[in-house]
Amino acid sequence: MANKVLGKVLGTKFLARKSKLHDKDSMKVLATALIQCHFDYATCKSGYGVCDRAVMSQPNTPAKWNSRILDCCIDRRVCLCGTFCSMCLACQMAERYGECFCLPLLPTTMMMMRTSMRERYNIPGSLIDDWAVYMFCGPCALCQMAREMKHQLC
Repeated sequence: MANKVLGKVLGTKFLARKSKLHDKDSMKVLATALIQCHFDYATCKSGYGVCDRAVMSQPNTPAKWNSRILDCCIDRRVCLCGTFCSMCLACQMAERYGECFCLPLLPTTMMMMRTSMRERYNIPGSLIDDWAVYMFCGPCALCQMAREMKHQLC
C-alpha cells in the first residue's frame, strides 16, 4: 500500500515492481516524501505565470494587510470578479491557497480561510474581527484576501 501512496505523492513510478521496501522503510520514505510535498504544495498560479515560492517561516514582527478593506478598485480584475461573480473568485482563491476549489460552497469556510491567512502571514486580528468583516462586508473582504494572496505569493 505504501508503494502506491508513494507513487501518487511523488507523481512517478517511484517504487518499481523490482524493489519492495519493508514496512518500516516504506513509512520513513513516505514521511520524507510527504514533508517535501508539504513545502512544494505552497505554490500558486498567478494570472499569467507560476510562482514557486513556499512560505516556510514567518517573521516574529506583526505585519498588516497589504490593502485596506475598501480599496477594492486597486485591482480591477479582482474588484469586478468579487462584485459580479464572488463565488468564482472564492473558488479560485481556495484553490490557490491550497484547499479544495469547492471549499467556499460550505458555510463560514471563507471566514476560516481569512483567519488562516492572517495567521500564515502574521497579520494581527481576531476571529471576531474576521466574523464581523465577513458578516457586514463579505465581497470587500473577499477582494482584500485576493489582493493579499496575490501580493504575498507572487
